[in-house]
Amino acid sequence: MKALWPPLSTSPLRLVVTDRFYTSVKLALKLLHRRMHITGTIQTKMAGYAKGVKTEKKVKTVNGVKELDPPSGTIKLAKNKQFPQITAAMWMDRNPVHMLSSGGSRKLVPINRRIRGEMQTLQAPELVRDYHRYTGGVDVYDQLRMQRYSVQLSYKTCKYYKALILGLVDMALVSAFIVFRHNKKVNGERPPKHYEFFETLMEQLIAVDAETFESIERVTCAEDRTVASPARSTTSRQDGQCTDAQIDEGHTLAENPDTADTVQGEKKRQRTCKVCALLKSKPRKYTKVLLSGMLVWCDSVRTLSSLLLPGDAEANFSV
Repeated sequence: MKALWPPLSTSPLRLVVTDRFYTSVKLALKLLHRRMHITGTIQTKMAGYAKGVKTEKKVKTVNGVKELDPPSGTIKLAKNKQFPQITAAMWMDRNPVHMLSSGGSRKLVPINRRIRGEMQTLQAPELVRDYHRYTGGVDVYDQLRMQRYSVQLSYKTCKYYKALILGLVDMALVSAFIVFRHNKKVNGERPPKHYEFFETLMEQLIAVDAETFESIERVTCAEDRTVASPARSTTSRQDGQCTDAQIDEGHTLAENPDTADTVQGEKKRQRTCKVCALLKSKPRKYTKVLLSGMLVWCDSVRTLSSLLLPGDAEANFSV
């Protein structure tokens, strides 16, 4: 955090809205030193949170009618002695809402809530209204990241760090989509749909090889960074026969110099393409069956006949 956001007195003030899984007193202090205010719901078990603010929901019966205890609209506030701008708050809605804010206003403002089918006006701290106002962007962001075209959800792994990296990739893709749409609107152009943006992005990523990547780094104009898709090898079917597809010169097998420490000792890492693995000089020891309907993605178009090794029999494959 020191490298990314060094504590500077000249930094502009910012507001960060978080949910209960990320909010903590420690995070609020670190961001406060970097002129970043935080407002969000918090778990009451977090270290440093005011014990006097913690409230549990209870229901009592009065004249045969169930009532909340404490009633809706109840407010509890606590101020940090060392950092007065940090506030711990509890606001009673249908359930106790525990919040933490650094720099949020404690001023009471009216909020409309539906209680027993009727709209009623309740008093709440202004930091609660700020949270409801700005948390909508967080919800939309999660919807775009977790529910539509998510790289993280499309790949299951037992390694937590892999899921974390894929989640960061999803965040980068969503951020790029938001910025791209905003740029189109500013220039008076039609903003693209979500899938249209991803189609364009994937075509450009597939087209980037080592030489193209170096040329992209050298250019300074953003318009020159859109490269054409690479030439695909074509296939033709005549009389039931499929001609061999030519493999791109840039896609060749290379030995991986990386090693890994295992129980059996130091071994070379095996990172090969699922399709290119069939191009090895020696046939595979185990699975040689391609299931019908299975698609294996690679940066080159290949036919089944182009993947057969000279020593393989057609009986080993079924499509």
